[in-house]
Amino acid sequence: MQIVMAKKNIVELRGRTLTEVQCTAKIYEEQSTLEALENKLDTATKRFCTTIASNRKLREDIDHLLIERANFNKSWDRLCNNLSHGKKFMLDLIEQATIAYDQREEWCQKLSALRTKAYNEYLSHTSEMTNIQRQIDYGDKLQNFLNTKGQRRIMRNLMRKEQERRELQRKEMQELLENYNNIIENIREFMGETNIKIVGERFCLNEINNFSKFRYVNELNKEMESLSDDLIDLHFRIDAANAKNQYYQAQQKNTIEALVLEYERTKAEADLAENNFNRNEETLNELLNGIGGLFQLCRCSNAPLMELLGQNSTINIHNALMYLKILEKKVNDMIVTVYYKDIKKYKKSETINAEKMTRTIITITDLVSRDPCPLCVEQALVSDVIDTLQKVMEKDQIAEKLEEAIEKRGFNEVVHNVSGCHLPKSRAIIQRRFQ
Repeated sequence: MQIVMAKKNIVELRGRTLTEVQCTAKIYEEQSTLEALENKLDTATKRFCTTIASNRKLREDIDHLLIERANFNKSWDRLCNNLSHGKKFMLDLIEQATIAYDQREEWCQKLSALRTKAYNEYLSHTSEMTNIQRQIDYGDKLQNFLNTKGQRRIMRNLMRKEQERRELQRKEMQELLENYNNIIENIREFMGETNIKIVGERFCLNEINNFSKFRYVNELNKEMESLSDDLIDLHFRIDAANAKNQYYQAQQKNTIEALVLEYERTKAEADLAENNFNRNEETLNELLNGIGGLFQLCRCSNAPLMELLGQNSTINIHNALMYLKILEKKVNDMIVTVYYKDIKKYKKSETINAEKMTRTIITITDLVSRDPCPLCVEQALVSDVIDTLQKVMEKDQIAEKLEEAIEKRGFNEVVHNVSGCHLPKSRAIIQRRFQ
C-alpha cells in the first residue's frame, strides 16, 4: 500500500515538473514579455523627455512673457505718470488761461473806463486850451496895441524895457539850458551811457518793469484781500462748526442719559421677568413632580411611553401630556371601578329612604331662570382683547368678575335668552326660527 502511495506521489511530482519544451516556451514568453516591457519603458522615457523638453520651452516662454510683462508694466507706469503730469500741466494751463481771461475782462473794463475818462478829459482840456488860447491871443493883441501906443508916446522907455525883458528872458533861457544840461549830465553819470537814445530805451524798459511790478503788487494786494476774505469765511465756518458740535454733544449727552434710563428700566423689567420665569419654572417643576407622584400613587404603567421616549422616564414639559392622558385614563378606570363597587354594595344593602337624605337636589332652572345669551358671550370674548399673557382664572376671580358685570349692567343684561338680546344678530336668528 505504501508502495502504491509512493508511486502516486512520484506520478504527481512528475506531472508538476515542467518539460524541456515547456521550459523553453516559458523562457521565450518571458523574454518577449521583457522585450515588450523594455519597449514600453523606452516609449515612456521618450515621452517623459519630450514632456520635459516641452516644459522647458514653456518655462522659457513664460519667463520671456514675464520679462515682457515687466517691461510693459514699466512702460505703462511711465506713460501713466507722463499722462498725469500732462493732465496737471494742462489743468495749470487751463487755470492760468481762466485767470488771464478773467484779468482780461477786468482790464478791458478798466481800459474802456480809462478811454472814456481820457476822452472826457481830452474834451475838457481842449475846451480849456481853446479858452486859454483865446485869452492869450487877446492878451497878445492888447499888448501889441499897448506897445504900439507906447512907442508912439514914449519910445525910449519902451526900447529900454524891451531890451531888459529880452535880457531877462535870455538869462532865464540860459539858466534853463544849464539846468537841462546838468540834468542830462547827471543822467549820463547815473546810467553810465552818453547816447541819449540808449538812455531813453533803458528808461522805457525801466518804466515797463516798474509797471509790471506795479501790476504784480496790485495782484498781490488783490490775492491778499481774497485770502483775508477766505480766512474770515473760514473763521465763520469754524465758529458755526463749533456751535454745531456743541449742539450735537449736548444732544448726544441727552440721548445717552435717555438710553441709560431706558437701560435701567429694561434691566429692571428683565430682572422682574427673570424672577417671574424662575417662579413659574419652580411652579412647573412642582406640578411635574406632583404629576409624577400621582402617576406612582395610581400605579400607572409607563410601558407604552418607553417605545417613544426610550429609556428616559423623567417627566418634563414635552411628555407631561402623555403622562396626564395615562393618568386620566387610570383615574377614569378607578372611578368606574369604585362606582361599580358602590352600585354592587348598594344593591346588596337596603334601599335608602327619602327621609334619611339630608340634601335636596336643586335644578339649574331653579337657580337661573334662563341660559346665558351666546351672542353676548361671543361679543364679550371678542371685545376682551388684551396684549398681555392670559392665565386661567380661579373660582374667586370668576365670581368677582361676574359680580362686577352684574353691578354694571344688571342681571337681566348678563343672563338672558336670545329673544331678549338687543344685538342685531339676535333678530336675524329669531327671524330664521319663525320662517
